[in-house]
Amino acid sequence: MVVLLDILSFPLYYRWIKSGELQKSRMIFLFKPLSLLVGIYFIFTQFGSGALFGAMYCMVAPVIAFSMLAFFLAQVRRDYKRSNTFTNADTVNVLFGVLIIISTTLPSFLFRPISNWCANANSSKMPLISQAVENYHSQMGKYPEKIDELFPEFIPSIPEPSCSLLSGSPRKFELNNCEPPYVFVTTIDFVGHDLYSLKDGSITHAGSFFDQGPYFCP
Repeated sequence: MVVLLDILSFPLYYRWIKSGELQKSRMIFLFKPLSLLVGIYFIFTQFGSGALFGAMYCMVAPVIAFSMLAFFLAQVRRDYKRSNTFTNADTVNVLFGVLIIISTTLPSFLFRPISNWCANANSSKMPLISQAVENYHSQMGKYPEKIDELFPEFIPSIPEPSCSLLSGSPRKFELNNCEPPYVFVTTIDFVGHDLYSLKDGSITHAGSFFDQGPYFCP
């Protein structure tokens, strides 16, 4: 709802700019960081249509912000021609507009590096799980079907996936039925899975069920 109001407010912003009501237009401009936060929340914590909606808004938001700033600068230019003055408030508004454009652009560029960092952080936890799986195999003559079978005899505690705070919903490591099994965990956007080799900690990304999900052997 917040994002929808932000998008629908653009015509009102344009009308206020044309009529010279810059103070009113500033209120709509200040509303943009809030709607951006909502979009970021949907990218990282939702899945399916929610994540898609958040991603689409974060791509559209910089265009909207740039258009709003362009209309504002055009109005300031007209006012300058009439009064030959450029106020401190105008300077602050322009700088704030540039800052908002930068802030609305960053999420689209930072999402993939953050996702990759989280995946690599999980990879560092694989040696502990790998050792527990091998010990289980040595004693039981088979690989565990579930990672919970390792606790507490073979591992003191099951590690938690990295970046759980960003995902917004609980995630946990699981095992598939390969031999030896791969550890997998849903990605922070819940769109796909990351599979980790217990041999070397290498990562295979399964983007969706078209990739056979996490239950295939890379």
